[in-house]
Amino acid sequence: MGSGDPAVAAETRLDNMKAQLKITAAQEASWQAFAAAAKEQAASMKALRGDPPSAAATAPERMAERAKHMQVRASGMAKMASAFNTLYSSLSAEQKAIADQHHGMGGPRAGGRGPRAG
Repeated sequence: MGSGDPAVAAETRLDNMKAQLKITAAQEASWQAFAAAAKEQAASMKALRGDPPSAAATAPERMAERAKHMQVRASGMAKMASAFNTLYSSLSAEQKAIADQHHGMGGPRAGGRGPRAG
């Protein structure tokens, strides 16, 4: 999904994750907070993709732009991690086992390291 829309990819991953975890009505608010953070991260990544550095930019300007992009990504990941921690604390032992096995910080496609948003 490298060149696809990060928002669409995030939505697909979130739908799959929610189904695998079998989120209950009592967990829905925590799930929605996590999903919102993941979608926000995907939208942020899409916006950054649409803002490439100018071809006339100097090396220091390109490096500064790259650093800005990394800061935006790190901030979004911190929000996602916080929301995921809240969700995780509401999961049953069985759901936590599924999350631990399949979801950490990169999704099943990244060696079982977690829910990526983009």
